[in-house]
Amino acid sequence: MATQRKTNTRHVTHNNFNHRLSVPVEIAFTFKRDNWSLEPSSGFRFQYAQQFNGRLLREGNYEIVLKEINDTYYSNNVSMGLITSLNLKYNISQKGAIGLKFKYEMDDFLNLNKTKFSYKYETFGFLLGYYQAI
Repeated sequence: MATQRKTNTRHVTHNNFNHRLSVPVEIAFTFKRDNWSLEPSSGFRFQYAQQFNGRLLREGNYEIVLKEINDTYYSNNVSMGLITSLNLKYNISQKGAIGLKFKYEMDDFLNLNKTKFSYKYETFGFLLGYYQAI
């Protein structure tokens, strides 16, 4: 009698999503000099309905139930997030500009339900784009 063992490696990608209904309120200022403009902005994002969709694994490779996650962490969670950005633009024509924007967002800056659970998702990044005036 012979025993044979096989080991396989596999990579599994799970796309997890946080769906939310939110209303951003932001104030921005524009400083212009020749063809350049600098636009700092700051504000809040009021977040209302939120829901998680995806797959999470705990130790032991068993799945966490989505209903449990949504009921515990996301249901009836009204919170306010922080938004801030800095946009640098260069006018290439009378109605067109190119810009580089740094943006930072922090969720659950102020939790309005005073629940014992909170999450501190932070998002930051650079956006490169073309702006066209209508």
